[in-house]
Amino acid sequence: MKLPCYLVRDLLPLYKDEVCDPQTAADLKEHLAGCESCRAALAALAAEPTARAVEAEKQRADAVALRLLRRRLVVRWIAIALAAAVLTLALLLGYRGGAGGQIRDIPADAIEEVVLREDGSLHAWLEGGLAYTTMSGVRAEVGGREAVFFTVGVSVWDSQVRALENLRNGLLKDRWYGASDLTILQGARDIEEVYFYPISRSEELDTLLRENSQSLSAAPDYASLLWTDDAT
Repeated sequence: MKLPCYLVRDLLPLYKDEVCDPQTAADLKEHLAGCESCRAALAALAAEPTARAVEAEKQRADAVALRLLRRRLVVRWIAIALAAAVLTLALLLGYRGGAGGQIRDIPADAIEEVVLREDGSLHAWLEGGLAYTTMSGVRAEVGGREAVFFTVGVSVWDSQVRALENLRNGLLKDRWYGASDLTILQGARDIEEVYFYPISRSEELDTLLRENSQSLSAAPDYASLLWTDDAT
């Protein structure tokens, strides 16, 4: 039986898979023997699964390559982020140990009150609960009266960190809440005058007192008289 090409091409998938009726298969074989066009169609049909497999394998390879690339990028970004964090920390530590570690003066008007308590201890209250980083005091004689010079300072680092805390908490002033009761001296019943001086002048005051055996005729101009015992 002579089959037309259009019918042969419809039956080629069945012929390729060997599921045709034996008679139909014989007719198709006869047609293919004399039809180059249908033989080419059968060859293309036979090669199609291989092409699909190649394409699928290529897609799988591309997917694997993409996953590897993404993983490398993630690792690279993590490494960059860690390096940036380490560098930032190093800069902050360097700043804190350098310029950020410098001690800043607190002005005399930040001292609200100086009080001699019944137990003989001398205390100062810092304005607005202003916290301090360092404090020092020294006894001396000024114009024949027993006196104490004291100073308070804060580090630039603490000042800036706490200024950021102020901004976060909606505060505008350069101060923060902390320990406001400062003990200047224990056993201060004999003290008649209290002076405050800038911490930046500490070395200068120490030299002055040492050269004058802790006895001055008058307080230096950078020392502010904050308290006097009127009873004396």
